[in-house]
Amino acid sequence: RMSGGAGELLRSFKLFSSGKGEIGPNQLMSVVQDLGVDISRRESYALFGRFDINKDGGIVYYEFVDALLQKDDNVVRDMSYYEKR
Repeated sequence: RMSGGAGELLRSFKLFSSGKGEIGPNQLMSVVQDLGVDISRRESYALFGRFDINKDGGIVYYEFVDALLQKDDNVVRDMSYYEKR
């Protein structure tokens, strides 16, 4: 659990996304490796797929939080929330 709560999580996400508001698959792999986790490209893409809820090739903050808070893989989500406008 992060001591700074939601605000700290948002600041961290912005840092990881280079301020662009979206994390791509290569950025995710770099972040995970920078945190000291030995992860293969295949594992990184599998992790990315879990977070990229709408499968548009980028993880936005709300997808990130939703994936972190998800308790059950069988949860059906309203995908319209994540559609790009």
